Amino acid sequence: MRKVINTENTPNAVGPYSDAVRVGNLLVCGGQGPIDPVTQRVYSGEFEQEVRITMNNLKAAVEAGGSSMENLVKVNVYLTDINDFESFGKVYREFFKDRYNMPTRVLCQVAGLWGGIRVEVEALAYVED
Repeated sequence: MRKVINTENTPNAVGPYSDAVRVGNLLVCGGQGPIDPVTQRVYSGEFEQEVRITMNNLKAAVEAGGSSMENLVKVNVYLTDINDFESFGKVYREFFKDRYNMPTRVLCQVAGLWGGIRVEVEALAYVED
């Protein structure tokens, strides 16, 4: 069974995609960035706050799909500047209570992201029955 997930707790899609798609116990979450879900405006300011907004948007998509941050399996991170690696990691850790239960992760630098954002995060999660 395939179920499309969209929630008002994340920003509106800026293209033709869904917040997440659930297939069985697998939840595939699309890319989230630093867009305020209430105002629909891109946050441009301190990088760590960009990451925090992005991760909160991801968390909202994961929870709307019936999972949790603790059940993330894999996270893909895209940064426009690899020098932000440490700052990203500092905020990223705030979203995981157990450092021994971290998802796998890929982090890479990209040439650019939509709207001039500096970070985008997508993920796969397990949904418990």
